[in-house]
Amino acid sequence: MARQMQLRDFNDVRGYIRDFYVFAYKNQADFADTTISTYYNKLKQIKFWLGDYFVSRKGDRGVVSYFSFDNRKLRHNPLYYPYKCKNFTDVAMKTHFAILSALSGGGKKSTEEIYDELYYLGSAESEDVDINLESVRNRIKEYVQIGILKESKRGSTFYYELKRNSIDINRWKRAIEFFSEVDPLGLIGSFILERFEDEGPGFFCFKHGFSFQAIDSIVLFDIVDAIEREMTVKITESHNRTGNIEKEILPLKVYISTDSGRQHVLAYDMKEKQYEFHRIDYIDSVEIRERNESFANIKSGMSGFEGKLWNPTFGQRVPQKYSIEFDFPENAEFLVRRLTRESRNGTVKKKKGNWILTVEAYDTTSVLPLIRSFMGYIVDIKSLDSSLKEIWQDELALYEETYGI
Repeated sequence: MARQMQLRDFNDVRGYIRDFYVFAYKNQADFADTTISTYYNKLKQIKFWLGDYFVSRKGDRGVVSYFSFDNRKLRHNPLYYPYKCKNFTDVAMKTHFAILSALSGGGKKSTEEIYDELYYLGSAESEDVDINLESVRNRIKEYVQIGILKESKRGSTFYYELKRNSIDINRWKRAIEFFSEVDPLGLIGSFILERFEDEGPGFFCFKHGFSFQAIDSIVLFDIVDAIEREMTVKITESHNRTGNIEKEILPLKVYISTDSGRQHVLAYDMKEKQYEFHRIDYIDSVEIRERNESFANIKSGMSGFEGKLWNPTFGQRVPQKYSIEFDFPENAEFLVRRLTRESRNGTVKKKKGNWILTVEAYDTTSVLPLIRSFMGYIVDIKSLDSSLKEIWQDELALYEETYGI
């Protein structure tokens, strides 16, 4: 693969892939904050990786580009591929393979012993690449952290060996295939599948899928890792209106919509001292800071509001209670079942022949999509806050004006 088609950092093209996939029909004019040369370089890279699924066509706005693929006809999510085009320096590549070679025979070795063996193998010194002891030490430290090497101490010296396990991944192949396509962190499974030979058509076929989640895999992994280790993180978010925003937060829980696949993290803002949601696709980078000793206490505070969340938003931070009355025809049990299934944290009860949905939620407008889907069956909406009923009446007036109903 040509070096110019490789990546040092996936974030370089993440925004472009998201825009072409989610928003689609983009052209150079839509990327006014980048130079023309940068735009076409990124476009060239994306076409090289995902050319079979990338479409460019000429229209009224000039040449527009977008992604187009059918999940039912794909064995693997194509958006995983750019992650596998990472670019490494010559030093990084030689150091990586030399360390693994030095430890491949088994046994434990110190950093100095590994470095001496690199010289013995002729890997640490060449005309174009010079590997020093410090670079080897840093690489070993990184591999211990991510689980490639195991560290032990004898006296004042640290020794290292390859970390091995007895798992037979061949027995887990089908599970890994399934995981790679349905889990938000399926990228991990995709990398593991690289160890198997291509066997043609896959075992699974999916009619629907949230393929775009793949481009947020690194951010999501860092968030989940921080939650697991009870760590605070510094995030950088990008917003069209306000630009880049930096915040220090304590991630608590990840929410994923079954409707759209959109991912949010519920976190505690360490500066504002309040709970808030962050869209993961808005987060550009995550820097893990330090362990928060109050993690358990802060997380327990979620019990006071989690049952009142209809959507990942706090609205005005004051929950409102709504009572919505439905008049369903006789023998329409399927409507009652659907209302009960989609009522989330609400309750459905029968009263005087009609059905009453009682909901307590922070965001008024979040209940509207459900209400719209039951148009024609709604008798009344009651609440101390009249905003929901007013919005609904305005929508009904608009329907009547537009469609004459």
